[in-house]
Amino acid sequence: MSFEAAFQRIGDDISPFCLGIDPAPGLLTAAGLPNDKAGLRIFYERLLDSTQGLVSVVKPQVSYFERFGPDGLVELKRLIDMAHDRGYLVIVDAKRGDIDASSAGYAEAYLGPSSYYNADALTVTAYLGFGALDPIFDRAAEHGKGVFVVVMSSNSEGQPIQTAILKDRDQSVAAYLVEEINAYNERRQQKVIGAVLGATRELQQLEGLIDALGQNLILCPGIGHQGATFDDLGRTFSKARRNLIPIMARSIVREGFSNNILRSVIHERNNQAVTFRRGPTEPLM
Repeated sequence: MSFEAAFQRIGDDISPFCLGIDPAPGLLTAAGLPNDKAGLRIFYERLLDSTQGLVSVVKPQVSYFERFGPDGLVELKRLIDMAHDRGYLVIVDAKRGDIDASSAGYAEAYLGPSSYYNADALTVTAYLGFGALDPIFDRAAEHGKGVFVVVMSSNSEGQPIQTAILKDRDQSVAAYLVEEINAYNERRQQKVIGAVLGATRELQQLEGLIDALGQNLILCPGIGHQGATFDDLGRTFSKARRNLIPIMARSIVREGFSNNILRSVIHERNNQAVTFRRGPTEPLM
């Protein structure tokens, strides 16, 4: 089963909600944990233990594991294996992007049964050219994995580049990337590639991109810590309800780190995500 098909199934059966796992120094401290490998392990184990029956997609941010060197990368592998044992999909948020030869190395590291991590999906950036990412796209297609290209990020620093107009094309960088995503998926006749669109962006920036993406998946950061809400999703992403993967990470942990509090907060956010997916005419039972 492809990543897209697996997500649609769990989105209907359980929830489209994606729990971000961001063991940043400040979050470990807020959780009362040491800023070391032991704290890292307690952090992601407790988050996973609090999600049972509520979510089926998790997204670890690789940078917060890499900062501990080889020990952190072993913990990332352990987290992914634990999530898979629970039946979860794992989106590795690594935002890789390089020339095609290096992209092939990243593809072998993260995607496919012979890879070290065997993630279900990977985030990438296309600054070195969309075609340079083909080895990642092709490996994902071969093994039923997903890839998410950063198109319109949730941070304000990305806006000047993403909205810049390409010479001789009369379209923004973001619109060009969506065009390339669509072209690849049409050639493959698979929804291999999705887009990262930040929930913090205004409707006028996103509306055309959402329309152009059609039924392709959208990974949506920016809810919670960066200021966007599920009400914002209803206003901006109403046309993409069934294809949206809403993410929350830091704001969940900051509400409390006991198992009971985490589970209560995740349950509430999960319900909001389910209600968003079903739309205003399909109330949560």
